[in-house]
Amino acid sequence: MVEKYTWCWENSVSSTKERVEDSEHRYSAFRTNRYLSKFIDTLAHAQEMNLNSHLDWKLQYDYLFYAVRKRRRFIKGVRSEKSSDLELVMEHYGYDRDKAGSALRVLTQDELHQLKLNRGG
Repeated sequence: MVEKYTWCWENSVSSTKERVEDSEHRYSAFRTNRYLSKFIDTLAHAQEMNLNSHLDWKLQYDYLFYAVRKRRRFIKGVRSEKSSDLELVMEHYGYDRDKAGSALRVLTQDELHQLKLNRGG
């Protein structure tokens, strides 16, 4: 059974500062530490918990809850740049993005130029 995970633990430690007493979702030290390691002001706390991973999850949660200052933290999503060559290969061969990326590494500049001429550009 796959558990659905919410951000209740990370939000509690980072921004809301409301303790999570009973939750139907398990605390994941790995996920919380990975989230906190993305910010300069919480990186040391995440590393401290990684070094003390042998501690009970309640002790880890208590440490982070009281040590981390309240602040809104957001992670920017990673966006891939659109490549005109990638779009051309996807359109011409009918490939998805992953397969077109693999094909693009194999195609030569002359072959890409021929595809552009066949397309009309």
